[in-house]
Amino acid sequence: MKKQLKILVLFFMVWAPLGAQTFEKTIPSSTMDHVFQIIVNDNDEVVLFITAIDQHSLPNYNFSHKNAYTKLLVLDKYGQQVHEQKISSYDFNPTMDSSIASFHTYSGVYYNHQYLLSGTSKIDAPLVYTNVIFILDSNFSIVKYKVQDTTASFFTNIERLKFFNNKLYAIGERRGLQYPYIREGLFAAIDDSLELQTSSLFDTNDSLFLRFPNDFLIDDKKHIYIFGEGTLPNMGAVSDYQLIKTNIDLKLIKKSYIHHPLLSGEVRPLLRAWSNSFWISDSTFLLTTSGETGINGKGDIHLFVYDTNFQQHNYKRIINWDSTAFNFTRNTAVYDSISDCYYMGVTRQHKKWSTPIFGSNDTTDFQLIKLDKDLNVLFQRNYRRNKTMTFNTLTTDSKGNVIMAGMIQDINTLDIYDTDIFILKVDSLGNLNHLTGVNQSSEIEELNYQIYPNPSSGMVNFIQYNLQETYEMKVYNSQGSLMGTYSFKNADNHFDISNFANGVYVYTLKDSKGRTSNGKIIKQD
Repeated sequence: MKKQLKILVLFFMVWAPLGAQTFEKTIPSSTMDHVFQIIVNDNDEVVLFITAIDQHSLPNYNFSHKNAYTKLLVLDKYGQQVHEQKISSYDFNPTMDSSIASFHTYSGVYYNHQYLLSGTSKIDAPLVYTNVIFILDSNFSIVKYKVQDTTASFFTNIERLKFFNNKLYAIGERRGLQYPYIREGLFAAIDDSLELQTSSLFDTNDSLFLRFPNDFLIDDKKHIYIFGEGTLPNMGAVSDYQLIKTNIDLKLIKKSYIHHPLLSGEVRPLLRAWSNSFWISDSTFLLTTSGETGINGKGDIHLFVYDTNFQQHNYKRIINWDSTAFNFTRNTAVYDSISDCYYMGVTRQHKKWSTPIFGSNDTTDFQLIKLDKDLNVLFQRNYRRNKTMTFNTLTTDSKGNVIMAGMIQDINTLDIYDTDIFILKVDSLGNLNHLTGVNQSSEIEELNYQIYPNPSSGMVNFIQYNLQETYEMKVYNSQGSLMGTYSFKNADNHFDISNFANGVYVYTLKDSKGRTSNGKIIKQD
């Protein structure tokens, strides 16, 4: 009986993902629409909350001046669109002047078959906004909302909502309207009337200097743990990434700064980091981050495990020497209860670091990492479409599939606003299974491997992103003579061509299913 159970478990782990319904979908857009939030409901429908820019407000290169609305799109588990609607400032203020109407949805959670969401609505020109907390029912009708109080000088922007002990909490920022660089972090409890009970995270009397909170946790003792960037006590310089522990009244208990080993040429720990946090146990938590560390703008993925006293228990850095990893949004990692693992997504840029992405003729990728609680990386997959892509956010469904969303643009496009929405749903192994769940193509997809450097003077790296596959490569010279045969079955492999003469060589690649691919390798001393 135990043997049969083991076989069934093995079958589920290995073969069940191959039957998963996966898809990719491009949603046309001409105005730099982007996805702040994905929610999967009880029917495994994918609900996208897209900030759509009003084309009549273009061109205007100051994003905050553009009028916008929330486009709500619902896709079924096969990727087919089943619903679309518009959420705008008029839904909360029907008498609003159409020339200033603008509404963005930034964060949300799914709870008791309802969608609890936070957005900002413009209420006056040019830059007077207020926060709106609202609830959609299962039919996406607005059943309750609360427009928060605001002033002519500041507005509150709530950027992450979470439930702890059946109570709703949030973090965000209070921004100056005339001087947007004046910011202070906020923590808020949200009552049954959807009223925000906010507290500042920038309080010199209590030694709190947090301006850009990224994420937060609350433990059973009602201690609050907040993570983000701020300033040093003299407010004259940006601090390193902060870890803050308070009681439920936001009275400081402990503060620390993130630390990790620096590589050659790095001047300080993470800059402009975007993080997500998850409880691992009652006393330890995981931080997933991406951000810059050097003067050249290069960023990597950093994974930390801390205890509630901010003692670092584990750390891992995922380095790609030929590219940089970064994010522009907060919801970039998720815990999956099916596999008891974590997924993290980033944008992977291979050239032109620290430059604008769109309109740059640069090929960038989605990258998805799956890791366990011990920071073991179970896979690291790049999804390349030979286009310019930026990763926005991700989530998982009830089957353990991963749904990612971002923006995509043809590399020859010069207009930064000419982008589309890109949705990618993969199985728990990171695979995109076509049709009935098995890739019917006779060719190996380019997204499954990478060969670099090319040209090379000697050592060539072969990176495979499908770790469940084995590959055989044969390399031929221009006369058709076989120069070498190489087998690959690990994530990171390499082979040596230093004894080859300078020139162009052809390789053929074959996987265990008989699919093939070919290309060129250049030897150049």
